Order: sequence, then structure tokens, then C-alpha cells
Amino acid sequence: MSLSLSFDCWRSDEPAATDPVEKRTWAGLRLLVKGQCASQFWDRHIDAASETIYVPTFPLAQWFVGNWWALFFEPCRTETPPPEAALRFATQRRWVDRHCLRAAETGLFLPYLHIYGNGPGVSVYWSEDDPQTYPSAPGHFLYSGLAQFDTRQATTAVGEFVSKVLGWCDGVSDARIDRLRSDWDAITGADEQEQAFCRAAGRLGLDPYAIGDWTAGLAEFLSTGLGVRIEDAIVEDLLESVDPMSASLSWEWASTTERTFGLSAGSMPQIIAGSGFRTAKDQGYFVARQLRNLVGLAPDQPIDEIGGLARAAGGATFSFEQHNHLPTRAVLAAVGWHAGHEAVLAGPRPSHPNTQRFLEARGLFQAMIGCRRGARLITHAHTWDQQAARSFAAELLAPQEALAEHASPDAGPDERLQLQEELADRFKVSTEVVRLQLQNQGVWRDFDD
Repeated sequence: MSLSLSFDCWRSDEPAATDPVEKRTWAGLRLLVKGQCASQFWDRHIDAASETIYVPTFPLAQWFVGNWWALFFEPCRTETPPPEAALRFATQRRWVDRHCLRAAETGLFLPYLHIYGNGPGVSVYWSEDDPQTYPSAPGHFLYSGLAQFDTRQATTAVGEFVSKVLGWCDGVSDARIDRLRSDWDAITGADEQEQAFCRAAGRLGLDPYAIGDWTAGLAEFLSTGLGVRIEDAIVEDLLESVDPMSASLSWEWASTTERTFGLSAGSMPQIIAGSGFRTAKDQGYFVARQLRNLVGLAPDQPIDEIGGLARAAGGATFSFEQHNHLPTRAVLAAVGWHAGHEAVLAGPRPSHPNTQRFLEARGLFQAMIGCRRGARLITHAHTWDQQAARSFAAELLAPQEALAEHASPDAGPDERLQLQEELADRFKVSTEVVRLQLQNQGVWRDFDD
């Protein structure tokens, strides 16, 4: 059993249960996430906090199996899962249905806990409830949290839960149990090629066992069009950012760009990627501060040219090459190493110089530590590497420490807007970068423009 992620459960008798499958799988359940109890709630019956919820676990096992590949490989489409009260769009609701435990069965008392891919691993995110939202529920869940897991660790923990529930069903004759066993056998028995196809489908939010519902030609694209490259880093970046309709055309642009500029694997050994970060933002800040220190930049020193940093840090060159005709707005550029010593970022040129500097900084992050498996894409996705690259670019170009020296927490809205513009002009970034940097630093936490 995983020590960091555990669906700790034990059978419990429920006399009121009439469904034979639910009765057999009724259990006490505690959700433990890296030492925190994500199932802790305020129990209205005893007017005290409790960690154990009592539910039929069969619907949960069905939901895990039915969403398996998207659950662990499809990323969140925003920085964090949308609040329950803010689910305004059908696309948001469908994503939540695939990733939120509360969507497993209508009427079950379950936390608003999401499991989703973040690129290199799996994120688990849970949110506390508003006590007034469900006044007739047994209680309300008390805490919020975020944790990151290795994909194997996460799938093992959930798989152990599914196997335990199916074990409780031994000896019960029911078509639902037979279907669940068959579906679970298909997942656990998939060979390496099948798993690669299923993971690719999951990254797009698709069910690999329902190909008949897919866009025409998509299954052939994943199985034949991508071929042996289906789990290359650049392909994973693509599938984690685009929608199924644009996947094939987007790959045509990405692969053509890769060939045109000879983009391949590489890194800058002088830069340490680090490990054990709680969030991608933390890694991005760590790498940015490391690079600034390595090249001898003062905390308040603006950066004139991104390419000069690569030369100063390790003698490599870094260049931007314009390459247009991208078929999707989800992808911004491709980056990789040419001839082992030249990092190249290729894509459409942004209209504003500050936007291009930010894009180049994101490309430099990937070139330094993200291209070790091959060429990468710069995208709008919220996977770990893409979020870390954005945070790296913000901290590299406009360090929090330097910005905070100019910002007073007591400044009024007009003063803050003026200062944002002044600092953006000084550090050659957008005013939004300045605002977010100061908010992340805690200086303007309550500022809302």
C-alpha cells in the first residue's frame, strides 16, 4: 500500500442498504494524502470533526475504472480545478466528471477531491466546503490541500482500492460486478503498446474503450500517425494542450518545425533542476534564482537579452526563429537543441516585444532542463513543466524581491496601478506579470483590479 496516498477502507454493515452490491461493499473510508486526511469533515450529527465517511464503495470503484486513463493523464485545464460554485461551462463540468471524486455517484457524501495528470506525475487537489452549501448533508468537508505523486504511486494506490472492492464482491452474482471485473482486467492486462495508446487518449480526455464516440480519424492518428513517437516529450506536450479536433494538424506543425530546425534533446549541465518541490511555481523560482546567481545578476538588475544569459551560463547559444502557420492557439512554439550546442526556439513572433521576451524566457527554461528527453512545446497548458516555465520567466525577468522593494501594502488602487506600469516598463514585462509576482510574494494579496 502507498504510504503517501491511501484509500483506507474496511467493510461496515448498513442495515438500510437494499441493493445487494452496495450492501456487500458498504464501508468506512478515510482518504489519506501525504499525512493529511482529505476526508475530514464536520459531522452535524455529533457536532464534531470526523475523518471516516461511510459509503457504498462499489460506485467509487466503477468511477475509477471508467475514467482510469483520463484520470491519471489528462491535465487540469486551469491552474487549479474550478470551484464547485463556479462550474459555468459544459467543458468544465465534463472535466470535473472525469476527475472529481464527488462526481462518482449522485447523493454520496464525498469530498470535492480531484485527481489529474500534471505531465510528469499526478496531482491530488481537494477543497473545503462552504458550510451553507449543502445544509441537509451529513456534514461539510473541512480542509483544502494539494499534493504531487509519481504516476505509478498514484495508480497503485487507486488500484489497490479497486481490487479490494472487487474482492468483497466475490460470491455475488450480478452483471455490474461482471462488467467491472471485465473492464478492470482490460486495464491491468493491457500490453505495453495498448497502454501507450490508452495514455495518449487519456491526455486528450478520451476513453480509449469508446473509440466509436471519437472524432473520425483520431484513433488512426494516435495509433499510426504518431507510431513509435506516441510517448515522446513533444507529443505529450501536444496532447496535453490541444483538443481532439486539432491534434492531427497541430502535430503536423510541431513535427515539421522539429525537422526544419533540427530540434533534439539537450540540456545545460550547469543548471540543476532540483527536486521535491510542492508546486511547479516553486521549481520555476528555484531555477530562475539559480540562473541569475550563476551569471552574476543583481536582484534588481533588468535583463536586456535572453540569449546572452545562455552564453554567460554555459557558453551555449540561444536563438529565436520565426516559424508561422500554427493551426491552434494552444501551442506557442517549439524548442530544442540543434547540433548539441545551440538551443533554438521556433514559432510565430509575438506582436509585443515584452510578450516575446517572456516566451523566450519560457523557452530557455525548457532548453536548460526540460529537453532532456527531446524537443518540447511551449503551450498554454497547466502541466507541471509549463507552469514551472511561466514562473521561471516571471522570476527571471522581474524578481519578486526587487519588485517588493518598491511596493507598499498600504498603497491604494490607483497607486498600485501606476506602480505596476512603472515596474513593468523598468523590467520589460507586462503589468500582469508584475501584479502576479507581487501577489505571490504576499505584498498585494488583497489587490483586485
